[in-house]
Amino acid sequence: MLKIIVRVVVLILLVLVPFLGTTFVAGYSPYREGNTLESYIAASFAAGFVSLLVLLLALNRKLSTAVMAGGFMFFLIGLIMASVLGLGPPQNGPEMLQHTEREHYRYFILLLNAALFTAGFLLIAKERKQEFGSWNRWLLVLFVPAMVLLSLELVYHYHYAEGLKAWIDQGEHAEGFGKHYDNQTVVNLGCIGRCFQYGFLALFFFVLHRFNHIRKGTLITLMFLSAVGMISAITILVHGMQLPNAIQFLLVFFIPGAPFLVLYWAGLSLLTKPAH
Repeated sequence: MLKIIVRVVVLILLVLVPFLGTTFVAGYSPYREGNTLESYIAASFAAGFVSLLVLLLALNRKLSTAVMAGGFMFFLIGLIMASVLGLGPPQNGPEMLQHTEREHYRYFILLLNAALFTAGFLLIAKERKQEFGSWNRWLLVLFVPAMVLLSLELVYHYHYAEGLKAWIDQGEHAEGFGKHYDNQTVVNLGCIGRCFQYGFLALFFFVLHRFNHIRKGTLITLMFLSAVGMISAITILVHGMQLPNAIQFLLVFFIPGAPFLVLYWAGLSLLTKPAH
């Protein structure tokens, strides 16, 4: 009985890891007075290391090598997202140019997440090729545009500070740069990308559950989040970024890192679902 209670507590903690980690590392954010990016990275590593130790308490060690490796990659995505979110909102004005390394760090680790996303999916899909059968083709049809659009978006925003500097050097006001850089074309491409990303995730989660790799409760939760993500993208595509107050929560699902959080919980379920 005690073992079951401990396992339940551990799983609850693991579900909350991205938020608990964000809360911890936020105190070390370089956007707070007196903190450095180096200390923030160290705090992020420390939080991630503790999270990995907690995961070992609930890990299913009977998983195949590829599924375990893929699940670990998805799990690492959540740990990295804590470091992304803990930074807090960026400084989009001229003050950003004093510390361009902060936003470079944010988008570098988001690109690292994209690489983990790709590697984890391909590892699992390759090992389970016979099991997944024709589902693999449909997954790849959605995955390729999803990842191409996501990678282009992250690389584009990695260079935001350089674009801002060039804008100011031309004699323009910094206040107008955001709308210039993230123009309607960029927003529309982001919306199309989110549709592919959340669409891929929904199908991937369905396939994982179909072949008994994740829990039914996990499937329902992640399918719901993926559906909300797609609704968010379609709503923004139609109405733009200025949403009514009642549905502004949809903007949370539109940020580039949102699909990564959903994938983290799938990875957690992959790694901790008991073998039958």
